[in-house]
Amino acid sequence: MTARLNAWYHLDQKLGTVEPVRHIALLPSGHAEQPEKVWPVVVFLHGTGGHTETAALKEPIRTFWQDQSERPFILLQPLAPRGTSWVPDQLMDWLAAILPEVGGDPSRVILTGFSMGGIGTWNVSCAHPDRFAAFIPLASLGEHAPPDAAVGRPLWCFHGDKDGMPYQPAQEWITRLRDLDRSADVRFTLLENTDHTNTSERVYSRPDLVSWLKEILRR
Repeated sequence: MTARLNAWYHLDQKLGTVEPVRHIALLPSGHAEQPEKVWPVVVFLHGTGGHTETAALKEPIRTFWQDQSERPFILLQPLAPRGTSWVPDQLMDWLAAILPEVGGDPSRVILTGFSMGGIGTWNVSCAHPDRFAAFIPLASLGEHAPPDAAVGRPLWCFHGDKDGMPYQPAQEWITRLRDLDRSADVRFTLLENTDHTNTSERVYSRPDLVSWLKEILRR
């Protein structure tokens, strides 16, 4: 397994800032030896305060990436410039540029995020549902209307019962998606004795989530 740091993708004009959006790409074993292969991808959107490489290296999502025994995949961690939030169209521009560079399979991209990144995940599920194989928002509420456009896409939402942000709106959105498509794989899990800050650690180490993601990535 290899990690590539300090990869740059410039969105200066789109964001109205001279500071570029950076990303960390964690590449699976055998990536360099198979240049023609396309790999499944998990994109993680960090929360407020996660914009540095130091913070990114501590994210619990990396634990899931390190379990490569059954299904290798690429983990992409974009780093938003300080003081900005995740904007769906800008993320799509970044992703379109990065996937060919790292050998990512555009049909097998999973989007997940925590807090501000969870909001970004919800918003992208509304704006670009067909660009992703699944969505996993954590500890967050979307800023748009319920993501009706994401009907039929696998989506698993997690929220802590001790989180200061209420979980009911997210739970209601999941209920709405189920009502619109009874066969859809959409789930809501309320984590017991879990506050906002430790949600990621509790979620990304779950064996059932690992199994769910690997099944989606096999498709």
